[in-house]
Amino acid sequence: MQGNYTVEGLQRTAPPPEYISSLSGTAAGSLALIAGAKSAAGGAVAQATGVNGKQPEEGKGPLLSKPAVKPPEPQIDPAPSVAALQKVLQGLGDKKGTRLHMKVFGTLQEVVFAGADVQALKVEIKGNVMPLRWKDVAHEDLAQSAFTLCHDDQEALFHAGMLAAVEKQDVLYEKIFFRLMEVSSARGMSLDDIKAGR
Repeated sequence: MQGNYTVEGLQRTAPPPEYISSLSGTAAGSLALIAGAKSAAGGAVAQATGVNGKQPEEGKGPLLSKPAVKPPEPQIDPAPSVAALQKVLQGLGDKKGTRLHMKVFGTLQEVVFAGADVQALKVEIKGNVMPLRWKDVAHEDLAQSAFTLCHDDQEALFHAGMLAAVEKQDVLYEKIFFRLMEVSSARGMSLDDIKAGR
């Protein structure tokens, strides 16, 4: 209580204005500190829980920690595998007549392997032999052809798997990988290490 009052015969007079001013300043400072502490605590809770207790979506609102950064995918040069498979297919004269599935003029077709030379892969379509220039043979088609024609050749399977990995042909890659593991587990693990960037 401030002001003049009497308690059981004792008289109290109002304190000087300077004292009252100092009290109000101290109180105001304390209130500011309390308000600041509440605001900081509220901000920390909001940051941790998001608005209305919900976790903020990634990229929307504050997060206590950044999401894990996905490591870059390994860069595999397909050129050595392309050259290796072209060379292998050129020596498969005894495989003539084997049926393949590959794109011809942009359409997936069933063709018959008719050989290969330095210039082209030769396929038979409806009784006619057609040379497909190597540059026009898609990587996944080359990999699939090698998988079909060279089912027991670990080096051919390895390079076919490399091309399947480059083209992100996961189903084809798995078929090649499991077959390669049967032929040579060491070569299969080497292929998977390269694909995984290890």
